Amino acid sequence: MNIFETIAAEIADLKARDDFDVRNATTYLVPDFPANEKNLRYAVAATSDAAVPEDILSALRIDTELGAYWIYQGKAGTKVSGEFVLCSPLVFMMESRLDEAFFDEPYDGIDLRETRSIDYAAYSGRGIHALLRVQKDRLIDNVLLFDGRHVYAMGLAYLDYVEMVRLTRGIAYWQFLFCQGADIGAPRIETIRQGLELLAATFPDEDYSDLMLRLERLRT
Repeated sequence: MNIFETIAAEIADLKARDDFDVRNATTYLVPDFPANEKNLRYAVAATSDAAVPEDILSALRIDTELGAYWIYQGKAGTKVSGEFVLCSPLVFMMESRLDEAFFDEPYDGIDLRETRSIDYAAYSGRGIHALLRVQKDRLIDNVLLFDGRHVYAMGLAYLDYVEMVRLTRGIAYWQFLFCQGADIGAPRIETIRQGLELLAATFPDEDYSDLMLRLERLRT
């Protein structure tokens, strides 16, 4: 089972739980992928203006989008939500998905017309986008985060980012744990803390110790 199949299975598991309200779930994967992979690769090459690294092409397993928006509704007083929408390269290489209003000027030296949105959170993340940049006719395997005001380097390659999506189940603002120098304010930090504590309690077999350490560094 590859990472995208694992994420699809974990979305199904969340939907089966009484303590999670899962909305807008899309878990469709390309059927008979080995037989269709060659044609999908050809389609990306034919429609894209940049070469796409192999690790990123592995996301062709996704049929358009893979994601969910969920709200925890278990313990009273615990307000935690999460969201992610991972896209197939066939989708994000054809269109930006960013509002064209962001193309008027660079953000932290980045021309957003040169980026492609690989994941976004419209509800719980209030418009956060994970981006990859196109440089010299090649998609660069280094994920950036755009929050509508600033662009941050996350220091994650694409598949590392996808694994973090799986581990965090897309809790709100988790990406800032990997953004050095981000000043996101106490409310967002508290939202991340509540999310990590819920995940650690709900999925005891997962290891969230590194993310907890990153949260402490973010606080300081």
